[in-house]
Amino acid sequence: MPAKPNKFLPQAYVFIETKEGGYWRLKRGTVKKAVLNKAMKQSSRLLTKASHAGGAIRNALAEFTYDLATGRLGNRVNRLLMQSLKEKKVIDFSYLEGLEFQDAYLFDRLVKTPCFFETDKQKKVFRFGIDISENSVKQFNKLVTGYRFAVILLYADTTDRKNLKIMQQSSPQYSFTPDKERWVAEISFPKKMKQWLFCVRAECFEGKEPSAHPKMRAMKVVSGG
Repeated sequence: MPAKPNKFLPQAYVFIETKEGGYWRLKRGTVKKAVLNKAMKQSSRLLTKASHAGGAIRNALAEFTYDLATGRLGNRVNRLLMQSLKEKKVIDFSYLEGLEFQDAYLFDRLVKTPCFFETDKQKKVFRFGIDISENSVKQFNKLVTGYRFAVILLYADTTDRKNLKIMQQSSPQYSFTPDKERWVAEISFPKKMKQWLFCVRAECFEGKEPSAHPKMRAMKVVSGG
């Protein structure tokens, strides 16, 4: 831990810990009296609602994100959900569309082939597809022998966002060969679906084992509603 900036007023500082490290800052109200005005109270209430919803989403997706370098994912999710509360007065999962689960290792840096996604309301399915070839995914080194995709549907079948459920599909493990094909995954609409997120995850393999470094996997939100 770094030394306090002012050794004569140590009680005036508080140490803030983050995943990237930590830093000292003056305690709130040290320079001028802290006043919690109406706008700040409203913002605090919105943050509480957003944090509860964001925490439920992260917990539901934990089995797919445990090996990712998510950094300040909680802050990013909460910020987007707060935006939906300010603009729509409700939590709207569609505001998370495009969210990357790893800021340092983006999905499009690993996956080089465009994906397609559609919500087929006539057949009542979510449909995701990607063209498979030797250049679909970046091969970081010769130890990396293959890769795999997974699509994840997270949804709430009630207005209680603590009761989130998961449906998923995984692709076969592909190798870096010139053979070309298309992988298409379809997930049927759940009978009751109030809100939903559709995510895609890619990961590389070294033989039968997943690659260790988080740069060799990526995950993002494709769409939401």
